[in-house]
Amino acid sequence: MKIKRNSVIAVLALGGLLAVGPAARAQAQTNNPPVRGHRGALLRQHFAKVAQALKLTDEQKSKIRAVFQTEREKVKALSADASVTPAQRRVKVKEIRADFITQMKSILTAEQYEKRLKIRQETKQNLRERMRERRGKKGETT
Repeated sequence: MKIKRNSVIAVLALGGLLAVGPAARAQAQTNNPPVRGHRGALLRQHFAKVAQALKLTDEQKSKIRAVFQTEREKVKALSADASVTPAQRRVKVKEIRADFITQMKSILTAEQYEKRLKIRQETKQNLRERMRERRGKKGETT
């Protein structure tokens, strides 16, 4: 009798988890704009942190999102163009990047732009350190 009752409880608990799981995921998805995989979520989180640190206005945020979107589309189109040689691609990416920087400077104040450069440098350094740690862990396991 005790085994039967425990089995019923286990089945009900599992059923509850299965029923609540999709509902929770659906709720989470409705609160956020569409994301393409894990990287999109990380980029959104990073943008939110940087926007908060720079104290961006809503207008600045929307302008910066548009600049990022335009840059992403240009780079994607360039990557898809098979007629461009790697050397040409590097030159064009530098041009796209220079245009991006010019637009960012026009949106941000001088103080915000300097702080953005500092945050970017710190982010790069943290990434380098994490990569070194990963390489070290790989060496330890083999």
